[in-house]
Amino acid sequence: MSPEAVFGKVVERELAKDVAKSSDARALFVWTRDMDAFAKGGRSSPGDFVGTGRAQGDLFEITSIGGVAEHAARWNGQLGELVHMATYTYPL
Repeated sequence: MSPEAVFGKVVERELAKDVAKSSDARALFVWTRDMDAFAKGGRSSPGDFVGTGRAQGDLFEITSIGGVAEHAARWNGQLGELVHMATYTYPL
C-alpha cells in the first residue's frame, strides 16, 4: 500500500472517531466499517460513510484531491449527486 493510501486510511479512521464522539455527527453519518451487513458479508462498503437522518441515502467518500476522479469513476454515474466527496491534501 502506498504512503498516500495509508495516510488516507488514517484520515478516514480519525474522522470516524470524531463522528463517534459527536451525537450531532452520529445523527448524520455512519462509518461503513461499523456496519454489520458489510463486515459480516465480506462485501466492499458502498462508501466511506453513509448518511442517516437528513442525509439518509447519501454516500460520502473521503479522498485526496487527486483521488476524486478515481473515486467518482467507481460510481460510474449511477448515483450522481448522492455521492459526496470530502477531500484532504496529502502532506509532501
